[in-house]
Formats: sequence, C-alpha cells, structure tokens
Amino acid sequence: MKKIILVLLVLLLIASCKIKGKDSINDSSPGYSKIHYSSTEHNVGAPVALIFENGTYSLFYKEFKLDKKAICPTYLTISKDMIHWQPAQEVAFSGTKLNILNRTIVLDTKTSNLFALMLVDPDKNEENNNSYFKLSCSNNQGKTWTDNATKVDFPSQLKNDFNPTVYWDEIHGKWILTVIDNQTVKFFSSLDLKKWKFESQLEKELQYTANIWLKATIFPVNNGTNWVLLIDQEFVNPRDGSSVQYFIGTFDGQNFKAPISTKSHWLDYGKDNVYNMVCQGLSPTTDPLVIGWKNNVDYTMIGSMKPFWGSFTTPRTIEMDHYSEENILAFQPVKDELGIKSTKLTLKDLSVFENLDISSKIKIPVTPSIITLKFETSEKTRITFPSSYGIKFENDKAEKLIVGYDAFKEWFFIDRTNFLNVKDNSQFKGMDVMPSYNSDSVMVITLIMDDSSIEMFTQNGKQVMTENFLPQSKFNKVSLFAENGIIKVNDLTIRNLNNIWKQKE
Repeated sequence: MKKIILVLLVLLLIASCKIKGKDSINDSSPGYSKIHYSSTEHNVGAPVALIFENGTYSLFYKEFKLDKKAICPTYLTISKDMIHWQPAQEVAFSGTKLNILNRTIVLDTKTSNLFALMLVDPDKNEENNNSYFKLSCSNNQGKTWTDNATKVDFPSQLKNDFNPTVYWDEIHGKWILTVIDNQTVKFFSSLDLKKWKFESQLEKELQYTANIWLKATIFPVNNGTNWVLLIDQEFVNPRDGSSVQYFIGTFDGQNFKAPISTKSHWLDYGKDNVYNMVCQGLSPTTDPLVIGWKNNVDYTMIGSMKPFWGSFTTPRTIEMDHYSEENILAFQPVKDELGIKSTKLTLKDLSVFENLDISSKIKIPVTPSIITLKFETSEKTRITFPSSYGIKFENDKAEKLIVGYDAFKEWFFIDRTNFLNVKDNSQFKGMDVMPSYNSDSVMVITLIMDDSSIEMFTQNGKQVMTENFLPQSKFNKVSLFAENGIIKVNDLTIRNLNNIWKQKE
C-alpha cells in the first residue's frame, strides 16, 4: 500500500509540474514577442508616457488586470534605442497603494523633473465618481516620486472613466490637458499643472456618433504648422474593436479646428494598435514618435493574452504627407532596428501564377523578420492581371496567415481566420481590410513579423495594419500567390531579426 501511495504522489508531482510548466512563460516560449517589448512577469497594459532625456527612452505603462476593481501598478522600462528594453520596475508614487484609475506623466524640460498627474478614487468605488487629481514629482527619471502637497484645482467634476493626456505647448507657453467627457473632447490649460482652466470642446462628427471615444491626444507636427488630434475609439468604423482616428488641423492654445473631411483617417487599420503615446523630450524640429499598445479593447473579454501577455508596437515616426489634395500622416518604423538585423536574402523577378512556394529559398523559420515585397502593378488592365495577390505563411498545424491585396475591391487585407486557438472566437476571427491609396506602378509592402504579430506598412507609411495571431507552432512554409492571373514580384527581401531578449545593450 505504501508503495502505491508513493507512486501516486510521484505521478501527482509530475502532473503538477507539467501543468505549471504549461502555464509558465519565458522569452523563449512559442508565440512570445521576440522583437517587441513585453513581460514574462505581468500583463503589459496601455502606455502611460514615453520620455526621451539624456540619450535614454523611458517608457511608463500600467499593468493590465481583468478585475476592474484591482489596483493596476505602473511600471517603468528604459532603452537606448527603443528596441532593447531593460526589465521593468514597478513605480511607487507614494508610500501607500493608491487606487490610481488613470495616470499621465510629463517632462518639465526647464527643471528636468517628471510630474505625474494621477486620477485617484479614494473609495475604490466606480459608481460614485468621488475622484480627484493628485500630483507627484520625480527628479531621477521616474525611479522615485515625491507627493506634491498642493491640491490640484480642476474646474470640472472629475469622473472615474476620465483618461487624461497632458502636453506642454511650447508655442503658447502652457500645459494642455485633453480628456473625453460625455463623448466630447474637452481642452484645459495650466501654467503649473496645479490650477487648470477650461478652454474649449470638440464634438463628434455625425457619422461617428455610435463610436465610443476613449482618449484624446493633441500634439504639433510640421514645426507647429499643423496639429494632430488622436482619438482612441471602441466599436469603430471600419470595424468592431479598437482603433485610433486622427484629425489634422490648427490649434491656437484654446481651440482645435480641423477641416471637414469626407474620408476618415486612421492611425492603423488593423485590430491591434490602440492607446498610442507620443514621445516627449525630442527636439521641436524632430518628427514626432509614437508607440502603441499592441492589443485590442475587446480582447479583455477573453482574459490574459497568453502567450504574449500584451506588448507594444514597433515605435514609429510621424510625417506629414498628402493624398488626393488632402493632408494625411505617414508612419515609418524606427531606423534603430538595424541593431537587431541578421541575415538578408533577396529574390528578384519572380513570376507568380496561382501559388509559388519559396520555403526552400529562404531561411526557415521566417519569424522574426522584416519582409519587403515589390509587386509590378503597371498593367492593372491586363486580362491576366490577378484578382488578388500576396504572401501566405503556414505551419505544420495547417494554420495560415494570409497577407495581400484585392485588385477588384481595391483593399489590402490580413486574414487570420485559420488559427486553431481563435477559430471560434469572434474577437480574433475574420479578415481585416484597409482601402488602397496605391496609384504607383510598383506596390511596396513591408511586413514586420514577430512570432505572434504582424505590422504591415504600405504607400510609404500612409497606411498601416497591425494584427496579433496565436499560432500553435512557427511558420515553416512561405508562398506567394496570385488568384486568377499572373503577378510579377520585382523584388522580395527577407531580413531575419535577432531575438532582442538574447542580446545585451
């Protein structure tokens, strides 16, 4: 009997170890982000601030928790190149665990101090809106904080769902706070972050009244000639889920005005880029830099986002551009990715009919990597020009990620329908599309591929799509496709990338 009991105990111990091993995660785990910031210790939530000072980028973010009543800590990670990040440290704003609902951190360039404006609920009650702003200061890049005893004087009733952003307006010499209140953008100003004044508000466009506005961010571009207003949204056009709409206009320190447009403009057409944060501390003549939460508000319905637990997009610069006599934004991934580039392979003059398997010609597995495709599109009226074309990634579990262009419907698409983990999950299932701005004779598509995400840049960054996927194993087959015709690929470049967690700064 004792031997039987001993055997059962050993079997139970082995089983528990297997379960624990299955639930645990490290930077080598399948699907874990290899070139995007994430954490193996906690769920990475929305960014709070991105600050550049003395050659170092400081990224603050809050932990994501399913329990809405739980206190969500703030974390800080730093980097020299926005590619390699140090392990995050929890930030303590005071000696007690405050119920901080939302927070924003700003850099005072005159003193080099950081200030945290925190929305605090003392009662931990989401229903009573008994909230207030609290101010803290740090003189060591956010490592430690000291409470400011002065009460923050705010002219409006604070609500628990406020998600404020604060920007130092160098042109008009004051702090600008933007917040969503009753589904309008409200602008406030302050000279010292302590006493605030209401300036103006911006109403929704009629065609988007059904959208839920979550957050607003304002900043200048083009040396202050133009201003951009980002609106993070939920249940948005052109798809359900999360997205960021942008408006380009003018700002006089009080009012933001943008011309009425028949077209809506989106920072990202994929499902997985929201809560973008603009970098502070850069030179006024430098193009703005943003980083976003590579996630979707809808995914909170299905719990922790293992295997990647939440991560950030590739940092992107913002430039002014034009299309159809209208100002638009163009986004480019940071150039410092050179630090993780590895082998490079180029294939030229490929003729694609139906399906062309290139697996034997490239390095497998294909992730992580940067892939650039140049399709010859000068003969769109040719009878044999395909109805759709692109690139397809497959693994030994018959899962597929399909990226391409539909010539009839004139849109780009990313199809992640064929993944076992998400086949019956409405938050993931389906194909996402974005309308085409393409009018050139060569269509250039750049893909930043990670083990569980893809970022697509087209039209010199005028259009971007970011999507997560949950593969059972790495892709081991790559093919080009052309439906109902023939397409020529002038140039296909695959540059493999090194795992950032295996390198030291």
